[in-house]
Amino acid sequence: MPSFERCFKFTVVRNPYTRILSAYLDKIVREKKSATGIRKNQDGKTTFADFCDYLNAGGLYKNAHWAPQISLLLLPKERFDFIGKVETLQKDMRHIWQRLAPDSVNPAFQTTAPHRTDAKTRVTEYLSRHCRKMISSLYKQDFEEFGYNPDAI
Repeated sequence: MPSFERCFKFTVVRNPYTRILSAYLDKIVREKKSATGIRKNQDGKTTFADFCDYLNAGGLYKNAHWAPQISLLLLPKERFDFIGKVETLQKDMRHIWQRLAPDSVNPAFQTTAPHRTDAKTRVTEYLSRHCRKMISSLYKQDFEEFGYNPDAI
């Protein structure tokens, strides 16, 4: 059995803007759940701005779906051999597969997304200047450590 240090250690991260919007659309809007402390408007709904305010007011670590990704790593970032990105998942999965099984045929990867929210295409619809500023501040370390540009949506 190989030692831990010889094992291939990898993770996959996502752009904080689309990740947080996706968490909101899936966990707050779709599931109609309300985490304690998230404000609702007069229609009984939680807007994305309300959700961002909740994160900023102490809700950031209340759920792994919206906690900063850097805080979810089981190892220091520098100990990973590879950090892939959701935005380049097909390419990154080929790299991961080659590292895990270099002598086998690289399979065609097909992603399934039962909780798909299409956040990537909807981010400009939801990301007001207020929300963008809050997310870029709350997830500053994710933007920096994983090479995402907080000025680009």
